[in-house]
Amino acid sequence: FISSGLCIMAQATSVFEYNEKHFRAQVSQAMDSVKKILDNTRNPQLAEEQAHSYQDKFLLANFLTSCALTSHFNCLEVVGFTQETLQTLQKWAVDKAVTVRFRGEEKCEFVRSVTRKEESKTQKVTEVTTAAGTSTRTSKVVTTIKEYFWRFSVRYELVAFQATDVSNAMVIYTNNVFNDMVTRTDVSPRPKVAILGEFDLNITWMLQQLGSDLSIAFGIDKSSPSCHTPRRNKQISESLDFFSRSYSWASQLDSYFCQKLFPLQKDHGLDLSAVNCSGVFVPILPIIDSADDAHTGVILPERDIQAFMNEQKLGLQEKLTAFGKMFPASQEKSPNADSAASGLITRKEVALLLALNHSKAISQYYTDAVQYIEEMLRAQIISAIGKEVTPDDLTEYMAYHNRKLFKYEYIPEVFSHAIRRPQHYPEGIVALESASGSAIPTSVRKLENPQPMTFDINAATSIQFHGPRYIHARVNHSFSGQTPPALHLTARARQFSSFILVIGNIISATKINPKHAIIVQNKDDLLIPLLMEQIPTPKAFRDAIESLSPEQQAFA
Repeated sequence: FISSGLCIMAQATSVFEYNEKHFRAQVSQAMDSVKKILDNTRNPQLAEEQAHSYQDKFLLANFLTSCALTSHFNCLEVVGFTQETLQTLQKWAVDKAVTVRFRGEEKCEFVRSVTRKEESKTQKVTEVTTAAGTSTRTSKVVTTIKEYFWRFSVRYELVAFQATDVSNAMVIYTNNVFNDMVTRTDVSPRPKVAILGEFDLNITWMLQQLGSDLSIAFGIDKSSPSCHTPRRNKQISESLDFFSRSYSWASQLDSYFCQKLFPLQKDHGLDLSAVNCSGVFVPILPIIDSADDAHTGVILPERDIQAFMNEQKLGLQEKLTAFGKMFPASQEKSPNADSAASGLITRKEVALLLALNHSKAISQYYTDAVQYIEEMLRAQIISAIGKEVTPDDLTEYMAYHNRKLFKYEYIPEVFSHAIRRPQHYPEGIVALESASGSAIPTSVRKLENPQPMTFDINAATSIQFHGPRYIHARVNHSFSGQTPPALHLTARARQFSSFILVIGNIISATKINPKHAIIVQNKDDLLIPLLMEQIPTPKAFRDAIESLSPEQQAFA
């Protein structure tokens, strides 16, 4: 809700749930690496711990996005995204969408069958006594086993293509893996040929953030009417959407390798627990440095960003070096029938998983860091006001000003009316109340000398009634993105008293079309939820009928 310079921020919508405790634990751990990277004279801290301006929050959001994109490109470099590749893809993204696709094919081929004999581990000894003496006889079970050997292979690749031109796709990363399977039947353990599902990621937005020299050229357009906060603007929303899709894409690929492919290789003796990105520095931190003067600025300079990226690259390289010692190299071609396959888990697979898991960490860190700016801004506003503003507070705020703006006879009054017969005590009350149980203020007009009104209870019977008549209007305050506050119609009767409550539509100056009616009596307390629709503004109505024909618009 924006009015008179007041901005009330809504909670962010994202695939990630912002967990402040987890976020601060991540930052605390990463700050240990930051202190090692920077000089001892430097002391960067979380933005909330350093004095800064509102514009610095926008600069911080730009800084975080630039770091996230740069670190993401460093991550993609592990799987073959070279500078030449990025330059080509950047040209493609000028006028058409660019997609990265993971695709592959599984095959299972019969290799040979082998018949072998297997002796049982137990023996049966029989002792025979005859006139000639005692002798023993030993027997054992020999089983003839026929085994069928199969060669299971997977060929997968990462390709990039422009628009829908898959036939001219650029192969970025590919590998063939082979594994031997043994069965006791001649039925193939896997389908002879299976095409893997295609996992696509649109990277057009990411490529559009690159300059001519492949440097990051991201910036928030603060002059745009849609720019409300460093978090709530078009540019950041697009970046969050990309990193959310990137996270989902990486999760799908990770699931295929770890849950479907790797379990097919039995007794591999490899330490798969080492295939993670722990220890690799994620250079996305909402930190600022203290400034000596107004011209220095508080956002970390370019040289610090480069130092962070170098630390990230070093961590990735150390992981790849360790993987080279722990996992076998891949085989480009299928080995001979008599040779053993290298298996489904090779250095290229674990390198791909390293890139995928690290890209997921980048997406998580970035989303949390950007949301941290919004939460910090929200906390600062609440601290300045002294409370968290709700629609009820805004209603109270407007009621205060209405007392100064309106003449006494036009000041909104609470909707609470006593129901009584002339010259009698009230039978009860009828009121409109909010969810908190307090009567709401409404603008009221009392009709002078109204005509009697009627309503029909059947085709032959009408009821006429007199009495005071009021028209009420209500401005129901709510914040954008939130459900308007719930309202209730309440009717309460005194002890030994009763009245009839009729709800319906006014169809003329003298007639009501009743929809519901109830007798409220003897301390009844009736609570009826009001289901209301907000009347659209003239502009919203014009936008809604813009695509209709002239006749349909006139009818609407």
